[in-house]
Formats: sequence, structure tokens, C-alpha cells
Amino acid sequence: SSLVESRPQTHEQKQGHSYEGGRPDHRYQDSRFSNNRGSFQDRYSGQVPYHGNFRGGAFDAGEIVDQLSNPSNNMDDILERARHEHPGNFKQGKAYTALLSKLARRRKAGIALSLWQYMDRAGATKNVFHYNSLISVFEKARDHRKALQLLDEMGAQNVPKNEVTFSSAISACEKAGEWRCALALL
Repeated sequence: SSLVESRPQTHEQKQGHSYEGGRPDHRYQDSRFSNNRGSFQDRYSGQVPYHGNFRGGAFDAGEIVDQLSNPSNNMDDILERARHEHPGNFKQGKAYTALLSKLARRRKAGIALSLWQYMDRAGATKNVFHYNSLISVFEKARDHRKALQLLDEMGAQNVPKNEVTFSSAISACEKAGEWRCALALL
């Protein structure tokens, strides 16, 4: 018996992942077929790792945003199903933050606004993370006016503002070429 055969299997080997040659076997990187915890980026980008398909498994903001981006789909139906499948993520508000962040990265301002309105209908309590994510949507859309409206709304709703809030709002003004507006926020 060789030395290799006598070693116990590693966790990766038990899970069906091969690391020969120091590189992971990328055949298993598609999250729909993987049972890993998600990539570093997934774990630290406001997303909850995804294990499996939409039904069951962990919440996947990317898949839901894909569905929301399809104009033939009904937003309320998709979000109600997601809330039913992942009640804890929605109750804590993390799912809304993840969805808004994903929509910001994809520059989907219209869908983000519809999600914002859905949050009101669903009775979700909006926090600084939700506002920061939506301000980021408008920053990427170069719509400084809506970003500033959200700053005003945060004050009216007694939602505290933080460094991220101001940074995103200043960036929205800068990207829109409104440097005086950006300076006023400093």
C-alpha cells in the first residue's frame, strides 16, 4: 500500500472536489450543482451563499434578480415565493439588502425602485443598509437627485446616516457632474 492510499480523505475529496496540481476542479464551480459555501466574494458582498435551486437551499440574490429582470415575470409573485422560501432572510432585512446591492451592480434602477415600493407593501422596516444600497443604485445610474431625495427621506424616517451613505451620495453627485452639490455634502 502506498503512502497516498493510506491518508484519510480531505473534506474536499469527500465532497467530490479535486485539487490535484494545486488548482480546484472548476467543473463544480456552478453554484446550482455545488454544495460548497459559496465563493469569498459571495460571502463578503452582502449575499447569502446559495446551495441548490430556488426552491430550498440558501437565498440567492443573483437568481432572484435574474427572474425580476425578465419582463414577463411578475415581481410580486417572485418576491412572495422568495419570502415564503426564505422567511428569515427577509424578516431580518438581509435579503432586501442583497437584492438591492445586486441590482446596483447590474444598474437596474427601475427594478430597484419597484423593489423599494414592494418593501413598503410588505411592511419591511427600511434600515441604513437598504438606503445605502438604493443610493448606490442611483449613484451608478448617475441620478444624483434621487440619491439626495433618499438622504432627505432618511432624515424624515429617522434612519441614521453613515460614512457609506455620504460617500455614495457624494459619488452620485460627482458622477452627474454636480460638484457643488458634492461639496455641500462634505
